[in-house]
Parts: sequence; structure tokens; C-alpha cells
Amino acid sequence: MGTHTTKGIGQIALKGGLKMFLSQGVKLVVQIASIIVLARLVTPVDFGLVAFLTSIFAFVGLFSEFGLTMAIVQKEQIQEKDLNTLFRISAGIGTILLLCIGVAGLLTSWISGDARYQWIFGIFAVMFFFKSLSTVPQGLIRRRLQFGFLSLQEAGAFLFGALAAVAIAAQGRGILALMAFQFIPGLLMCGSSWFFAGWRPQRNAGSIQEASSYFSFGGAFTIVEIANTVCKHIDNLLIGEVWGMQLLGQYTRAYALMLAPMNQVMGPIGTVLVPLFSRIHQNEVEFKKLTSALFISCVGITAPAAALTFVHSNTIVNFLLGPGWEVAEQIFWWFGFAVFCKPLGCIVYWIFVSSGKMKQMIRWTVINTVLTVCAIMVGLQYGPIRVAALFSGSEIALQIPIAIYLLGKTKLIPAGKWYKIYILGLGLLVGSYCMLRLIQEKMVIYSLGANAQMTVSLFLAAVLSISAILANPESRNLVKDCKDRIF
Repeated sequence: MGTHTTKGIGQIALKGGLKMFLSQGVKLVVQIASIIVLARLVTPVDFGLVAFLTSIFAFVGLFSEFGLTMAIVQKEQIQEKDLNTLFRISAGIGTILLLCIGVAGLLTSWISGDARYQWIFGIFAVMFFFKSLSTVPQGLIRRRLQFGFLSLQEAGAFLFGALAAVAIAAQGRGILALMAFQFIPGLLMCGSSWFFAGWRPQRNAGSIQEASSYFSFGGAFTIVEIANTVCKHIDNLLIGEVWGMQLLGQYTRAYALMLAPMNQVMGPIGTVLVPLFSRIHQNEVEFKKLTSALFISCVGITAPAAALTFVHSNTIVNFLLGPGWEVAEQIFWWFGFAVFCKPLGCIVYWIFVSSGKMKQMIRWTVINTVLTVCAIMVGLQYGPIRVAALFSGSEIALQIPIAIYLLGKTKLIPAGKWYKIYILGLGLLVGSYCMLRLIQEKMVIYSLGANAQMTVSLFLAAVLSISAILANPESRNLVKDCKDRIF
């Protein structure tokens, strides 16, 4: 990558971020539409089975690229021979996974007497193989800040996956439809990455020792991702085992409604900010200024948004999923806390990754994993609703405050200031909820329908978010700076 000034990198990142947001708008619309359609074509049992198997294979998938994509992005200087070495290693890993998962599918099908496991495992095996092959080209594209291509790539792959899933589900093949929704985007991402990256492997590969720094970072990154995957999927595994696929289907649909769209928004932001942070984190003053303004802006946006989901959870679930998802509605309400906490946790994660503070990040991730597993285990005996409640309570009361403390010890952020912002954010959440609840009750008195109530509340939540951001000088300057650099 060529040499850029800090301002130049920021301008590239902001313009790329705008493209990513536009594509994610398209992707979000497609996802909501697919949720509405698939919830009426696929049974909760099928959703539960695929979610259960996806949670198992999520751990296997972490080793398909071993954190090397992010290692390429984060590295200050890269050499051609190192890329050749990384490609050979990742391709070898993918081949091993392909064979092992294929054999596991045959054994599972033979032991269970269910032939479906053969082709389900086969789809996962091929999917991870293509993910391994795309490690180097994906890393190079992200490193070059080519966000215009990334935005089109992700939106296009997701669109084709959704269309294929709906078409297959309409024929009554729910499990195959849900698998296609995962497989087709991965295949398209791999092919397009190789086409656009402009890189091809050469014979002049270096030794593994020469590329050891990539593997050191990738290994630490994989450890963190394993812990994150435990947090993300252990609830699915335990609920499916203890309470069955029916309730797991209800739980995963509530999760998909609340957290999957959020992940689609935060993912592209991370794609933009990690390379940017990696190049400016050594400028301590500017880094603290940027990250603090970002944290303030995030709190200002997420607090009213969380309040909105609390007030209108019934309307949202009934509109998107239709009848038969009553348990999902209650779980969705509790996941409203995640609307406030998850983006804040993402900021902490991006700062750790971009600064290379992997030891501190591993410590934070281990603590988060222990807290999450404890919350889920306690709630499991009472059902999925209590799991969601304790999981959310752990995030808001323990995980975010601990994250700020650990990040503050690295001197990358002013921890005291961030604690004040977080507490003010909780106050904004409570205040927004009270205001939206009061206005909803007034609208009920005047016989306004649920859609009208939702529209008014959405407008008021947006006003509250904008007001909170503009009321603070740092976040206000960040908005102004973004506007100036984009236009």
C-alpha cells in the first residue's frame, strides 16, 4: 500500500465507509425481507437444527483462515514471499478441513441413521475450503482500503444468497434453503476476491519462520475469536440440547431480528476503522480524540435505539415474523439491551485489534467468556427467555465496564472519561424509554394504530440521537470533520 498522510487515510476511510453504509442499507433491506419470508416458509424446528449445527461448525470455521486475513490488514509492511507462504498454509488448512468434515458427515449419518447429515456436513466442508482460499486476497483488499468493492461484494453476495434461500424454501426444503443462505455468499465472496485482488501465488515462498509474526498475531486473534464464538454460540448449543429445536428456533429468530442486522452495520464499520486505527494509533493525542468522539456518538445513537426496541418489541416481532412466534417476542425484548451494549463492545474490540494489544485483548475476552457462560448456565434451567435476560444483564452491568477498565490500563483511552460517558448513556437510555413510553400511552388514548405509534417513536428516537451527538463538542466536531472530508 502506498504512503498516505493521516488526513488522507481518514478521507479514504470515510468515503469508503459511506459506500459501505449504502451497501449495508441494501443488505439490511434484503435481510429483513428474507426474515419475513423465511419465517413463513421454514418451521422453527428447521431453524433450530441449522442454528445448532452452525454453532458447532462456527468453532471449526475459525481455523479455516487462522486469523491471517486480519494479520495481513494489521501488518505495517508485507512482502510477496510472505503472502505466498500464507496462501500455501491457508490452502493446506482448508484441504484438511474439507476431508475431515466430509468423513465426519459420513460417520454422523451412519450413527444417527439420518442421511441429511451427509450433505449438510458436505456444504460446511466446501464452504470452509473456499474461505481458506480467500484468506490472502481478502486481506489485501481490506488492507488497500478498497471499500467500494467490498461494499458491492458483500451486498451482492448476500442478495444472491437470500434469493436462492427463498426460492428453495418455497419448494418446501427449509434446511437446504438455510444452508444455501450461508454457502452461496461464501462462494461468491471467494471468487470475486480472487478476481479483484489482482494477486496470484508465486513459487518464491518464504519459510514459516520468516512469516512467524503473521502466525503469532493470527494465533492470538484466533484465541480471541474462539472465546467470542463461545459467547455467540454456546447459548444455541445448550438451548438446543436442553429445551429442543422448537424453542431454539424461537430463540434464534429473536437473535436474528435484533443482533444480525446490528452485526451487518457494525461489521462494515469495523472494516473501515481497523485499518484506519492501525495507522494512527501511535499518534496518542489524535487516537484518543477520535476514539472518544466515536464512543460518545455511538452512545448517543444506541441509547434511544434500545429504548425504541423496548417500547415496540411486540409490534416489530408481529410484523416481521407473523403469528406463532410468541416466545421470540419476549426474548427479543431482553435482547434490546444488546442494541446499547454490542456497538460499544465493538469499539473496544477494534481498538485492541488495531493497536496489536493482543495479550490485553485475550484477558478481556476470557473474562467476557466466563461471564457469558455463567449467565447462560444460570438462565438455562429456567428457559430461553431467562437466558436472554441474564445474558443481556451481564453485558450491561459487567462486561462493558470491565472492557473500559482493561482498555484504560493500556493508556489508549481516558478510562475515567469513558465511564462518565457510559453512565450518561444509561441515563439517556432510561430517559428515552420513559419519553417514548409516555408518548405511546398518549397515542393509545387517541386510538392511533401500532404502525402510527412506531413511526412517531422512530422519529423521536432519531431526534434524541441527533440531539445527543450535537450536544457534545467532541462528537459534534467528529460529525463536522466527517462531512468536510467526504464532501
